[in-house]
Amino acid sequence: MVERAGRLEGKAAIVTGAGGGIGAATAALFCREGARVLLADIRLDAAQAQAQALKTEGHDAVAFQLDLGDPASIREMIEAAVEAFGALHVLDNNAAATNLAQRDGGAETMDPEVWDETMRVNLRGPMLAAQAAIPHMRRAGGGAIVNILSNSAFAGDMAPTAYASSKGGLLVLTRYLAAQHGQEGIRCNAVSPGLIHIAEKSTPQREAFRDLMREHELTPRPGEPRDIAHAVAFLASDDAGFINGQVLHVDGGSLAHSPYFADGQRARRAAAPA
Repeated sequence: MVERAGRLEGKAAIVTGAGGGIGAATAALFCREGARVLLADIRLDAAQAQAQALKTEGHDAVAFQLDLGDPASIREMIEAAVEAFGALHVLDNNAAATNLAQRDGGAETMDPEVWDETMRVNLRGPMLAAQAAIPHMRRAGGGAIVNILSNSAFAGDMAPTAYASSKGGLLVLTRYLAAQHGQEGIRCNAVSPGLIHIAEKSTPQREAFRDLMREHELTPRPGEPRDIAHAVAFLASDDAGFINGQVLHVDGGSLAHSPYFADGQRARRAAAPA
């Protein structure tokens, strides 16, 4: 992909979950597109390392330790960005609770504590961040909120029930924020990733699942954090000024085909002459 320098020139932005993976890639692209960026993560050392690397490149980046489950921490994050940059134009709600995945199964066996904690971080957290950010965006003359969803919210599966439900709620929140604040120049859109290869999260089980999912992707390569970063940067920019309340699926086409697509592909390969 070709990066167009300056697309976010003059913007002040927050990226949550910026200590690694998709968040780190997004924060880096934001900076290279001209934004000043606050990198928020529960892992302060990771956020500081990413911010320092960007500073070394000459960008304006600061780190903040965020507990997305703590309303006070969320408010302090927004105020820290405004104090550092003098304004706030972009909020990328990327962070989510992924540490509960092994306990997040079917509804029948769901631990209510897992459900509540997932909703607290993945749904209440972005709502509170938007709530605190909107007055500053209004003072700045407008802004953009980008929520990171998951394709798990768009089709049923055996798991993860709580995580997928929280992302489904975030989809609805995206459209309500768009409806409530769009005419003020504050847009809210969402990006829904498919399976993205994140090196630091690689495990044998995850790689086996990736191999399975590749059969459902319609692209010659798997997804990478930069793919999500480019989508978020576009929606955050003025280029997307007439786009509001929408979801951009960045999934290699995984949701674009019939459910039996992969089965058909395997059958055709098996029937092909040797």
